[in-house]
Amino acid sequence: VGGAGNTGVSVFPMQVGKWENQTLSLRHAVWPRYKSFSDCEPDDNHLSIVTLEEAPFVIVEDIDPLTETCVRSTVPCRKFVKINNSTNEGMNVKKCCKGFCIDILKKLSRTVKFTYDLYLVTNGKHGKKVNNVWNGMIGEVVYQRAVMAVGSLTINEERSEVVDFSVPFVETGISVMVSRSNGTVSPSAFLEPFSASVWVMMFVMLLIVSAIAVFVFEYFSPVGYNRNLAKGKAPHGPSFTIGKAIWLLWGLVFNNSVPVQNPKGTTSKIMVSVWAFFAVIFLASYTANLAAFMIQEEFVDQVTGLSDKKVRSPCSRSAKALVLNELPLKGEISDCSSKPTSS
Repeated sequence: VGGAGNTGVSVFPMQVGKWENQTLSLRHAVWPRYKSFSDCEPDDNHLSIVTLEEAPFVIVEDIDPLTETCVRSTVPCRKFVKINNSTNEGMNVKKCCKGFCIDILKKLSRTVKFTYDLYLVTNGKHGKKVNNVWNGMIGEVVYQRAVMAVGSLTINEERSEVVDFSVPFVETGISVMVSRSNGTVSPSAFLEPFSASVWVMMFVMLLIVSAIAVFVFEYFSPVGYNRNLAKGKAPHGPSFTIGKAIWLLWGLVFNNSVPVQNPKGTTSKIMVSVWAFFAVIFLASYTANLAAFMIQEEFVDQVTGLSDKKVRSPCSRSAKALVLNELPLKGEISDCSSKPTSS
C-alpha cells in the first residue's frame, strides 16, 4: 500500500469450532461480544439480557427462511434447544423477538447507547425460589448469567430482596374475588375483658367469701344488728343476714344505687370499705377494656388477594379449597399489584 514494495500476507490457520455428534460447537459466540477474537477485554456496552415468551409483552417468531434474518420490527434472540434430554446437550437456535417489552428495550438501547445479546430463559419461568435456589429470569440475574431481565415480570417482596426493579410501566387488574363477609360482634364480648378464671374468682371466691366474712364480723360485733336484738336493745329492729351482705357487696361492685343495709360493726365496716376500693379498681379496668373488645369483629379467615399466603403457599391446609389450576394466569401467581417491569 502506498510506496511499500514486496509486501505479503501471512495466513495462519485458526480453529473457530468443531462438528461433533451432528452438533456445531463454536469457539466464540454467534454474535461476538468482543471487537476481535484476539481481544479478551469484554465490552461494557454489550449486555446479556434474558427474556421470556409471553404475548403481548414478548412474542417469539422464526427467522425469515429466505434471508435467514429477522425482519425490521423484530430483534435477534437465541433459544437453547435440548438435543439429548439425558445429558442436557443442546444448541442455540436463532429466533426473532418482538412485542411491547422488546420495543421498550430497543428504545432504551438507543437512548443509553448499548448493544445486547438477547436470549430466552431455558426453563420458561419468571423466577421463584425453590429449595433456596432461584430459577427463571430472576435466577439468571441473581447468578449473573444475565445483566438484565426484560418481560412481564411482577414485583413482589421476595424478588425485591435479591434484584432491583425498574419503575413499573404496566399495571394489570389481576385479582381474586371472594364473597364479602360482614363481621359480627361476639355475644360474649362483654365477658372478654377478663379471663374466665378472673370471673370465677370475682363472683365465687371474692364475693361469697367477703360476704360471709362481713356477715360473721357483723353478727359477733357488740354494736351490730344481731347483738342488739339478743340484748333486747332493739327488739323489733332489723337483722343483718348473709343475703343482705351479698346484696351490699354486689351493689358496690356494679355501682348501683340500690337500697342496702350498711353494717354497724367497726370490723365489718372496714371490710366493706376495702371491698368498695376493690370495686373502683375493678370497674376502671373493666370499662377501659370493654370498648376495645366490643368494637372488635369476629375474625373471618378469607383471601385478601394474590399476595395472600394461602394462595402463594397452596400446600397449607387453608388453601386446600382453592383451585389454582383454573386461574387464568400464565406462569406463577405473584403480587396483587401485578406490575411488570424491565428488570
